[in-house]
Amino acid sequence: MTCGAEVTAADLVGVDAAAIVVTAACDDFAGMPDALPWRGVHLRSRYTPTSETGTLTPAYVINRPSMSVPYTRTTETKWASGQRVAGTVVSEEYPGANAKHYPIPDVEGRNAETNVDFQFDIRAMLAPVPTFFCGRLATYRYQNQDAVIVDAWACAADVLASL
Repeated sequence: MTCGAEVTAADLVGVDAAAIVVTAACDDFAGMPDALPWRGVHLRSRYTPTSETGTLTPAYVINRPSMSVPYTRTTETKWASGQRVAGTVVSEEYPGANAKHYPIPDVEGRNAETNVDFQFDIRAMLAPVPTFFCGRLATYRYQNQDAVIVDAWACAADVLASL
């Protein structure tokens, strides 16, 4: 496979691997790209020169619930990475992109159930290779960043335990 290539579960059937970790949206990975509803966002990022410890925002993520601000939040990665470099990048998140960033849950839970069905089908297709689903796209869950990190560690532990 080459970097940037689109890969589906069908492309991995019979692959010689100790494990497969899926972080992509399961509907895409199963080859059914429009089976689940998603909300997309567009990021506009700006680099600003600062001192090594300088930041522009008071925290990593700032939600901006205001009719007078066109974006929904800002993210300044330097807060989370602990970088000590001159300069910083602040990204503004705008709603409405045609992309898969956030799942759209429904009251009945059908969308989440459909995603679980995709996981079952993908595991069956890729057997006997153990297959793991990690991250909000693959699990069709909205997660805050702290929960994403904890889940990533748990997924890594599960993969290591299977080897």
